[in-house]
Amino acid sequence: MIIRKTILVFALMAGIVLSAISPAVYQMLDDEDYAEAIKLLKQDLNSNSNEIEAWRMLGFSYRKTNNFEEAIAAYKKVLDLVPNDYDARLAVARLYLQTSQFLQAEEEFQDILNSDSTDVEAYLGLARSAKTKDNYLSAIHNYQLALQYLPDYVPILLELATVYSYADQLDNAIKTYNQILKIDNTWSEAWAGLGRMFWWSDKPFTSRKKYEKALQLDPTNMEFAAELHKVQTEIDFYPTARFAFVEEREDGYTIDSFNQSYKLKKRLNDRFDLQLTSFLQYNQKERKRSNQTQEKWFDNHYLKTNLRLFKFVSINFTIGASSQDSILTVLDGGFVLSTRWKNLKLQNNTNAEKEYFNHWENLSRIYLKNNLQIKLKRFVFESNYTAGKIEESLIWNDTALAENPFLDYTFGINYLLYKSLNFKLGGSRRFMDYKYDSSQYYTPSDRSLLAMNASMYYPYKKLYVYASASVERDSNAEYGYSNDLEIGFNLSSFSMALGYGNFKNPFYESNNLAITISGRF
Repeated sequence: MIIRKTILVFALMAGIVLSAISPAVYQMLDDEDYAEAIKLLKQDLNSNSNEIEAWRMLGFSYRKTNNFEEAIAAYKKVLDLVPNDYDARLAVARLYLQTSQFLQAEEEFQDILNSDSTDVEAYLGLARSAKTKDNYLSAIHNYQLALQYLPDYVPILLELATVYSYADQLDNAIKTYNQILKIDNTWSEAWAGLGRMFWWSDKPFTSRKKYEKALQLDPTNMEFAAELHKVQTEIDFYPTARFAFVEEREDGYTIDSFNQSYKLKKRLNDRFDLQLTSFLQYNQKERKRSNQTQEKWFDNHYLKTNLRLFKFVSINFTIGASSQDSILTVLDGGFVLSTRWKNLKLQNNTNAEKEYFNHWENLSRIYLKNNLQIKLKRFVFESNYTAGKIEESLIWNDTALAENPFLDYTFGINYLLYKSLNFKLGGSRRFMDYKYDSSQYYTPSDRSLLAMNASMYYPYKKLYVYASASVERDSNAEYGYSNDLEIGFNLSSFSMALGYGNFKNPFYESNNLAITISGRF
């Protein structure tokens, strides 16, 4: 027994004597005094550059002080001495990933897998590298490989669900969050993740329930509370009032209008919402040749409904009437198809409508319209197609009455140039054609327009600024210009905006000044 104790003490003393690491280093690491540990380790390594653990401690200390390149160099020294040292290789791979050296990181993680195809940390490293590069399919594949060996490890499942959401695979994200809750239903992150997925799926009522459960488990989480607040704004009553002064000028007349619009919107459940709008307008129309002024009130009240039938399909219906003119002003029905695939988003709206469009001349029109919008990363392609007829109106220099068929379509593309400013540049081509000329309304014949446009939206705290401008050139080499500016602020349950708009070409000019007030309750 005495001999064994003597041998043990001798071995410990020999280890201390032979080691190049000062005992004070261990204490500094325990005290998290990494800067001083680095100084001592560098001194110790001057006397023994082959001390593996000293290099490892030096790499660790450099990493803790955010000296990542020095940390990589120290861990690589360990690998020079012991090429198969797993901890050093994993540390180097993680440091490459942390410093956005993705190719080097992936090579290191792959080398680990070449030695051990069951290494979960290497699969996670490859997944995180792919996620950072927005290569979501590769990230999903590597997360799934890691989960083969740790199928119930919640942190990996949370990361996988997040990547599913980035890849617009919302159904798979929901399944993964539910899988986590079957393992342990106290994970607030999974409840909040479900809330986020249902919100993105346009199901605010279901989303609210999930967020409320997350906050029950984590009541101080401000991020969950802020997201729940955004969901709640889609559920509450949302009244809006808008007041606008509009001036329109043509060769033969000037119209000054004061417009009032009152809107009340309510989401009733995940599938159905209603919108009730009342529009009131007071007009003064001055005819330049006769120098006569005509006054007129016009009102329009309509109800709009929207029903989401399936995941990709919704239908809408609108009906409206004017008590002043005793006429049905709008009867509109249609459907919306929307889908996503990777970075591609597609939405198509088709509607058939009868509209009372000119209350000065008591004219209505019937038409079919289609809007197609395709989004791919920063590009947005949009087309609008309308074909129909004006109901019986004056034609041929007011010598006859007839229906007037027309066609109007536009193709355009926009590109998000600066994301921070939401600054977009775009262009479009529009074609308009009416069969007959009429003095009662605008009837362009075989007219095409080429336009360039730019817009930006910049929020700053509670304030925001929106601005847009465009220039167009028609087939007769005539130019038109438009610009809009809006400044507003948003509070938790109240918002206000002031806007100005102008359009001008050689034949027509309009100016409008508007104030919009919104709230929720």
